[in-house]
Amino acid sequence: MWKVKNQGFQPGCAVNARASRGVDLVPGRENRLSHRELRVSIMSDVNPIDKHVGARLRALREARGFSAEALVRPAGLSIDRLERLEDGRERISVDDMRRLCEVLGATPADFFRGLNEERPNSGPTGGDLSIEEEGRLLLADFRAIEDARKRRMLLMIAAAFAREK
Repeated sequence: MWKVKNQGFQPGCAVNARASRGVDLVPGRENRLSHRELRVSIMSDVNPIDKHVGARLRALREARGFSAEALVRPAGLSIDRLERLEDGRERISVDDMRRLCEVLGATPADFFRGLNEERPNSGPTGGDLSIEEEGRLLLADFRAIEDARKRRMLLMIAAAFAREK
């Protein structure tokens, strides 16, 4: 597959590149990229921001207790697309981010949190969230509980855990 460094390429445009991995270019002929080849070529190098956003998506999903299979339906994604997003191999769209925020009880800023820290590409793994993020997720769930009795019970449980040493 060709590595297209010029992001200005459009599908069907002429490509002047050397063949690699068994792709033959015909000398003296115009060689064109299809939509699929262009997309694969451009996204073959993982962008560090996409990787960070994907890691944050995975961390938020796991912290909320969603399996990949449980998240895809309400978010309107396929399991393969979710995997590509979480691995940073595909850039998340604004529509996908909006739906994921609704399902996960998150904000768009949650996906970029920690991006400008000293370790820019370290991204969280697993359920590693800050106390503020955990608090925001807990508050979103707490607000969703309609039964006042259940909310009081949850407060009592939290108070009991807080008293433990």
